[in-house]
Amino acid sequence: MRLAWVALLTIAFSGLAAATPLSSSRGVVAGEPWQPQAAPLRATFDPRAQLERAVMFQQRMQCVGRPMDPECLGGVIECEKAPCDLIVQSDNTQEAVWVWSTYQRSGGRIDVSQNLSRAWQYLGLHPGWMEEGGAEDYYRAYNCGWGIRAAMAYRSTTGDASHEDYLAQCVQFLGRASLPFADTSIIEPAVASWAATGLYEYARERGDAAAEQLALSLSKRVKDYVDQRGATVVIPSREWAASGATLYFGVVAVWLKAHPEDAAWAETAGATLGGFVEGAPDDATWRDWRNAHSAWNMLGHLSASQATTGAARVLHRQAFEDLAARLVADDGDADGGIPGSIARLDDEDQTWISNYLTFMALAPLVEEGAGGMGGAGGMGGAGGAGTGGAGTGG
Repeated sequence: MRLAWVALLTIAFSGLAAATPLSSSRGVVAGEPWQPQAAPLRATFDPRAQLERAVMFQQRMQCVGRPMDPECLGGVIECEKAPCDLIVQSDNTQEAVWVWSTYQRSGGRIDVSQNLSRAWQYLGLHPGWMEEGGAEDYYRAYNCGWGIRAAMAYRSTTGDASHEDYLAQCVQFLGRASLPFADTSIIEPAVASWAATGLYEYARERGDAAAEQLALSLSKRVKDYVDQRGATVVIPSREWAASGATLYFGVVAVWLKAHPEDAAWAETAGATLGGFVEGAPDDATWRDWRNAHSAWNMLGHLSASQATTGAARVLHRQAFEDLAARLVADDGDADGGIPGSIARLDDEDQTWISNYLTFMALAPLVEEGAGGMGGAGGMGGAGGAGTGGAGTGG
């Protein structure tokens, strides 16, 4: 989101010092590893039907212009209900480009061509590497992780190479982002993981040796961080929009894929992955993002199920399906969107968290049933053999 609109929101709402999901404060919340459930939920819902609902939800949330903010045209609105229904940001929009492109490539019946065109119009004015924050802020790097995936998915689907410069700018930004790690926060390591997986997918498809080396370097930094602080401390924790599973994913999908001699790490660290996050909310406002944390834990378990064998593989798959079913169940009004947590109402859905569900569960599940679609497993592998083709996984 551009800074001018953040300033406008700050005037309008004293509680909005910075628009989500830029963190206005830091504080890691400890977590517990997932425990096998006596009666785990299974992914018995129809993933393609839920994906189509998700596609239509993102269409409905695309801004079509406002008198106060005419430049919002094509951007995707943060959430359904005030105050965050005033926020339009690049990350939401890039995520939607990935969702719409991936859906179109699967042969979906809904026409998303105009949505894609409008989204790129918005991103041309408000690119991810110019999002709010400092010149090398973690939030811009997070945005570029999505920008790489969006641009690659769009070209893979449409054959249109007109946004290759956007892709190149995202790659270049990640090359100069510093992302300093600290023992008191998992935000930068999480963003480094996200950036590494996007870079690795790009580098392997395009034969970019420098980008591949950068991806491996970022992933190794994250692995060292987890090893030094302890997987039992880092992996189940959560902060901002991420959980420690984000770090796990970044190591499994990049470093372990290139270094199979370290494959045992996937099972050892995977045993500390968290589960569905419920209980007392960390924040009683729209910033209650526990469903985002649960989604990352879900992706961690999917990655672990593809990178381990035997009983561990079975348990991680069970955890993945349990989390997917719980998150889909939070779409209580069946409109394709989910709120920030189970404590929020059905009319408080948030686009970016809904896109997490699509990216980390619905697309992989649809591909498992039909083949050739792409999804979380295609994001640089997501561990093991992966489940998606290069260029279609986010």
